[in-house]
Amino acid sequence: DRNNVIAPSSILYVNRAIEYISENLSRKISVDELSQHTGISAGYLTIIFKAITGQKPVEFINIAKINMVKELIINKNITLTEAGEAVGIQDINYLSRLFKKHNGVSAREYKLLQYKDKE
Repeated sequence: DRNNVIAPSSILYVNRAIEYISENLSRKISVDELSQHTGISAGYLTIIFKAITGQKPVEFINIAKINMVKELIINKNITLTEAGEAVGIQDINYLSRLFKKHNGVSAREYKLLQYKDKE
């Protein structure tokens, strides 16, 4: 329950996990890897991570990767495949589904909308 007081140590663990995620966005990151990095169990990390951020670690990682992909395809003008490789997602079909799930539009539509907004 989010209304419970969250222990400072929990916040510390979650911050450590978030820092690790941002430093390793260019590759695949597992919850087990995060738990090893933070020194707590994967189950406990998932519970406190969701309590503090409102998201499970995997959701948080995916959103961070998708945000990076959006930035890359717009600012660096690279393909979705290249952006996927830059964030450690090799499967273009998976990346396309993930992108559309989090943005409501495909990467191509997103790119077109961004350019339209700049006109």
